[in-house]
Amino acid sequence: MTDAEKKSYDLTDFEAALYAEIAEGLRGIYRLGVIGSGSIVPFHLDAAIAAGFEIVGIGSRAGSEKTAALAQRYQAKVYEDWRAVLQAGRDGEIDALLIAPETSVTRSILAEAMNMALPILVEKPAAYSSFELEPLLNKVTVELVLVGYNRRHYSSVAAAKAFIQQNENIVFHAAIPEASWSTETTAEKRQQILLSNTVHVLDLLNYLFDDLQPQLSAGIDDEVGYFSRNSIMVSPDGHNGTVMITFGSPSNYFIDLHTQGRSASLRPIEIYKEFDGVEVFDPTAEVPLRHYQPTEAQVYLNGQPGFTLSQADLDFKPGFLSQFIELRAMVDAIRTGNLDVISETRASLKSASLFDAVRVLKLAEGLR
Repeated sequence: MTDAEKKSYDLTDFEAALYAEIAEGLRGIYRLGVIGSGSIVPFHLDAAIAAGFEIVGIGSRAGSEKTAALAQRYQAKVYEDWRAVLQAGRDGEIDALLIAPETSVTRSILAEAMNMALPILVEKPAAYSSFELEPLLNKVTVELVLVGYNRRHYSSVAAAKAFIQQNENIVFHAAIPEASWSTETTAEKRQQILLSNTVHVLDLLNYLFDDLQPQLSAGIDDEVGYFSRNSIMVSPDGHNGTVMITFGSPSNYFIDLHTQGRSASLRPIEIYKEFDGVEVFDPTAEVPLRHYQPTEAQVYLNGQPGFTLSQADLDFKPGFLSQFIELRAMVDAIRTGNLDVISETRASLKSASLFDAVRVLKLAEGLR
């Protein structure tokens, strides 16, 4: 592979192909029922509307004032509770579901929703343990579920995925600094963060490297308990690297990728850069130390020089529009009535599956 080939990426995906189509004329064709009314839900609904969904109605707990206010904001029906939303699905009033309540109740709602042949986008992690989710893998509708690990959909991640696919023998280093602003998190809170937020980056690594397997782990416990974990992980293709998880240490999330003659970084996860050399600075009177500065490579995305965030990542919470475009694709697939089309469509999507959700929870559980 030439240097020029390594520098050039074509990142056209669902966002690029369909962004121009998400206009007013699509609304009403795709009807969304919503369960949950927490702070993340409006970000979902803004993206859903842009992707062509009509917000039919919202339900959560009976008598919820937040649900009523959210429904008014989006001119949607207020359902009595989440069971009423599912009944609307059984009655043919909606085409897809967004399930985004508190994680503690998500699994039970999802289990009941999967008794219908409706595409579902469920907010990650869907449960706090792999044990809770594993029985759902046996349901016949399992491939209709998209799990909301939205970082898979970042335009920066698409660039990193292309880099990995175009190079061999990648060595990576990932930093996951949790609760970096506080040294006073409790042991219980750290465990909750590990299983609800750390899984975000662990899933991203699984997506980039196609199912990482831990080989060796070590860590430090402080007076509270879990403080840090370092794990060496290997991919089926032979890529390998380290994952460092810390609590209360000021830092930012990042992933570095290294191969012969080239490296790349997601620092932070939203920003992608590549490097193709090192500039050496000899000691001077002002700086009496030899030092080294990686030289940034020119990257071409869709024929244009330089990496920029996609318009979808700027207009909406990054990755959310892509998730709903993929949910819309699943609605279209179900409407064909062809099981092969449904399976082929699901296999083409970036969104995490329930199998992915179980896999990443098991990975996190093994690092406790």
